[in-house]
Amino acid sequence: MREEEARNLQRVRAGVRDLVDLAARRRVPLFRLYWEITHGGETLWHSYTRTGLQCVVALDWNEASREFSAFSGWAVATDGSFFRQVNLAGDYQRRRGDIREQRAVCAESDVDGYSQLTGRFGASNTDFFMRQFVAAASALMAPVELADGKRTGIQPDGWIGYWA
Repeated sequence: MREEEARNLQRVRAGVRDLVDLAARRRVPLFRLYWEITHGGETLWHSYTRTGLQCVVALDWNEASREFSAFSGWAVATDGSFFRQVNLAGDYQRRRGDIREQRAVCAESDVDGYSQLTGRFGASNTDFFMRQFVAAASALMAPVELADGKRTGIQPDGWIGYWA
């Protein structure tokens, strides 16, 4: 099993590297990554910590709602990190002063995509992530029309819209 996990990790690391390289060649804008920290108590609230990581962000097309899934994207960082679930930072976080950049994404600090490549579902997760990377790369290489004037590829806000 360890050999399979090592191969899965190697495949995904190569996919991350290739996607970051392609995004750089296609001049995809980078987003600053912030850790989202949830605080408990009577009411839940969040705080955000700025990291030094710059990321390429991708959002999948949701055919049912006919829009890109703005609250469940993923990101690959220029240092080779991979985050399986990120949210685009919104006006609310900016108004509070937690987030300064116009292009920013938030992720929980314990949500590392590589951790999903081990154990019982490691192989199927690897295949899933690789399909997402290929779909995002395809959207960069050959954008397609979707609906209501929307298309895959680099979006006006700088993230990659794709259809898997």
